[in-house]
Amino acid sequence: TVAESATTLSDIKEALISIECLLGNISNDKSEEISFDSEGDKWRTDGHEWIGKRLRRPVKGKFGHIIDHVKAKVVGWLSADESDFFDENGIPAALWHVLWEDGDEEDLEDFEVREGFRSLIESGDSPDFSGEHGIWNSPRDRDCWVKLVANANTMGAFAFALYLLGDRALHYISMLTKDARFTEEEWDDHCYISGEGGN
Repeated sequence: TVAESATTLSDIKEALISIECLLGNISNDKSEEISFDSEGDKWRTDGHEWIGKRLRRPVKGKFGHIIDHVKAKVVGWLSADESDFFDENGIPAALWHVLWEDGDEEDLEDFEVREGFRSLIESGDSPDFSGEHGIWNSPRDRDCWVKLVANANTMGAFAFALYLLGDRALHYISMLTKDARFTEEEWDDHCYISGEGGN
């Protein structure tokens, strides 16, 4: 592989970019697999300008603190007349259904969707951007990382580039293995309850 045969500075740069491209391609392929099936649901999938727009949602930890952010896409909506939701003032309100990049789903109010758009824009991305940027949060993040690698001339610069790549890769690998980990946890629960052994 490129990484194993790297002996010069330019070889190392090429190896890092190759690894990032490989992870990016896998990430882009995975994001295309995630889809929303509105057949059994009540959600309308057209008729509103936000359908298909991307946003950024906070991921909260056990104590309610934001520990990360995840990309999501507006895939459905219901008008105030169609939804059975009432806002904090008891007034019927529209709802938007979003699909997270890891496959989770969430229903949001108008202000939450707007916050998600704002958060995505602040991260350097765009709700209308339909390009693929792999494991990075935005095209800007990827461009900055590629420039860092291209201009790296010291061990510290390479270490920082490798750290950033690893940080994004760990987040991505965690998302990729979520289903497998959940299945294993279900099996362990089954084995514990039924007394059939387990891991």
